Amino acid sequence: MDDPSRPAPASAEGFDAYFDLTVQPLLDALEAKRAKRIRLIVILLATGLAFFAVILFQAITRQNQASGLFDNQAVGLGVFALMFGPLVAAFLMYRGLTQAFKEVLTGRICEFYGFDHRMGGFDFPLERFDALLPPYGQAKLEDRIAGKHKGLGFELCEVALTRRSAKSDTKNKTAFTGVLLAVDCHRRFEGETVLTPDWGPKGNLVERLRQQGERVQFEGIVFENAFEVYSTDQLEARYLLSPLMMERIVGFADNLGNGRGIGLAFSQGQLLLAVRRRRGAGRFEAGHLFARVDNWRERAERVSGEIHAVLQIVDALRLEKD
Repeated sequence: MDDPSRPAPASAEGFDAYFDLTVQPLLDALEAKRAKRIRLIVILLATGLAFFAVILFQAITRQNQASGLFDNQAVGLGVFALMFGPLVAAFLMYRGLTQAFKEVLTGRICEFYGFDHRMGGFDFPLERFDALLPPYGQAKLEDRIAGKHKGLGFELCEVALTRRSAKSDTKNKTAFTGVLLAVDCHRRFEGETVLTPDWGPKGNLVERLRQQGERVQFEGIVFENAFEVYSTDQLEARYLLSPLMMERIVGFADNLGNGRGIGLAFSQGQLLLAVRRRRGAGRFEAGHLFARVDNWRERAERVSGEIHAVLQIVDALRLEKD
């Protein structure tokens, strides 16, 4: 049964009333600030681009001249500062504006569900996901959402992982972008069981070398063709990945439309899930703010739907209590 203390789903009538009474007034107050901030941002962008045009003009014309405006180092540095300064200021101002709207939109919707939302400055057990993530050098985490659903505690966040490019010592290469989800299972695991996408013969060989457990084979043809399983306890792995659980995992991958986009692990009493996202498919975002926004309810329903989808994942991949 559903926890009676939980708020109604986002599609229920209660959400509409909550949005009108709590969220919309806060968005309206921000809208007045948005219009002024956007005008200033446009001015800053125009200023930066104007000085960029000056720099470009000088670079073209000085090829045919013995001297140019930037022969004086102080003048050159000043022009560069006048170009980059406004552009950086515009970027920071726009980011601050989007974060303010996100704090209201995503934060208040999480509050409706009874969840805690933090955009940054939080702790997250990233190291527990090492078996599911590729090697990386730097990690950027944002939008942590935590709470309880049907008695199961969970926390998730968006993460972007980068590593040094093999072709360059200065450029970073994206290793992983997506959502990480940890769900308390209320049970102790004797070993660690890890499920990864089937990367093909070469990729699976590399994966097998970095995993602690041994390869576990299953009879389900569809499941075996899509995933590889490694475990330090073969018996427990077969118990955890029952035919029903395998069916749920395959169904979840089909719904994503990307079988190689998920990894899953049972470790330290938690179910861990890594979902790789497609480029440009950020979650829990407020959207662009350059023009007046008249569809806040639609955006709120989208964010609410994304949160509700997370709860459906918890439901679909839950372990039945003993």
